[in-house]
Amino acid sequence: MTIQKSIQMAFKQLRSSKLRSFLTMLGIIIGVFSIVLLISLGNGMAKNVASELSDLGSNVISVSFVPQNVEQTLDYETGMALAPVDTIAAPEETRTEPIVAHGERANEQVVGTNQNYAAIKNLVLSKGRFLAPSDLTYHEQVAVIGAGLAEELFPNQSAVGQSILINGAQFEVIGVLKKQKTSLTGSADEKLLIPMTSASRLFQSNEVSLFYYQATGGLAVDQAEKELKQSFSETFPQNETKKAPYTILNQQATLDAVNSITSTLTLGLGAIAIISLMVGGIGIMNIMLVSVTERTREIGIRKAIGATGGNILSQFLIEAIVLSLFGGFIGLLSSGLVIQLLSNVLSFAIQLDFQTALIALGFSVLTGVLFGVVPAYQASKKLPIEALRFE
Repeated sequence: MTIQKSIQMAFKQLRSSKLRSFLTMLGIIIGVFSIVLLISLGNGMAKNVASELSDLGSNVISVSFVPQNVEQTLDYETGMALAPVDTIAAPEETRTEPIVAHGERANEQVVGTNQNYAAIKNLVLSKGRFLAPSDLTYHEQVAVIGAGLAEELFPNQSAVGQSILINGAQFEVIGVLKKQKTSLTGSADEKLLIPMTSASRLFQSNEVSLFYYQATGGLAVDQAEKELKQSFSETFPQNETKKAPYTILNQQATLDAVNSITSTLTLGLGAIAIISLMVGGIGIMNIMLVSVTERTREIGIRKAIGATGGNILSQFLIEAIVLSLFGGFIGLLSSGLVIQLLSNVLSFAIQLDFQTALIALGFSVLTGVLFGVVPAYQASKKLPIEALRFE
């Protein structure tokens, strides 16, 4: 019997009991659906996280400062002085302050920083200008505001040149940032950026809890990190029993760690989905064993008219493969539709990974082979005389 004839007979057998065939395929459908959807979701999240961290720049180092005693403080001048050669530095001291504009009152995030903040954070202006060194030198009370805040406070008019009261102090808006997408590190759309020197006076504190350092001029980020660690350890010496008041994070190291975590998570999700695929294979095996019993007389008649054990084995094996292959296609189609739906709902893009789809489809066929070979082998070993006598 040719392979083509065996496939035709397999389709005929599946059509003869459509509901049972569908229920048998259901485990494979769920398995393939789960594999493709979960791995695509994992890959989508990984790419989104990597993209957002990359937007900050892999050559950026962040230093968080948490004093361990009252004598330890990091101020703006000290943080800038600790910057290695061929790096630019920017503080980020954020407080929530009451603001008033056009009679409207609200509590918003006010960030004290300097002129380097835009380059480090990849901020783009839509109107006006950014903070300048002279603004910090002369403690100018000026502010750059996010696009969302500009629309909220100054609808249908230009925000540049307008005045804002921040905790009772008057600041002039000198620039408006271009609208950003929300990322892991938040968005500047609802923030006000003011000179660090003015912020220290407004916050009544010289302390800075976060500094960013960006390697420039060909300086390797690892070298910059090494120099920063040395500078901070010399400035804030600690004995072995005390914890350092600072935490230095290399953006590239953070990106590598996140990629490692998301890869592990994706593999874990894929493993769980493969288990469901194996459960579907057990369902195929169960139904095929029942089918062998039901078609015992058919097997006897075919053997009596010349069919070999190999013909019978290939027939049942092809039926198992067709079941799993059809289930795989349905699961693949379903996952593609759900991925398309999620892409329109979630904040990050999800794409059907064709390599994952092919692997999932291959697994479904392999499942059909592995779990179909036992029933097929049992069918091939039935003796014609015993099969013909079966009631």
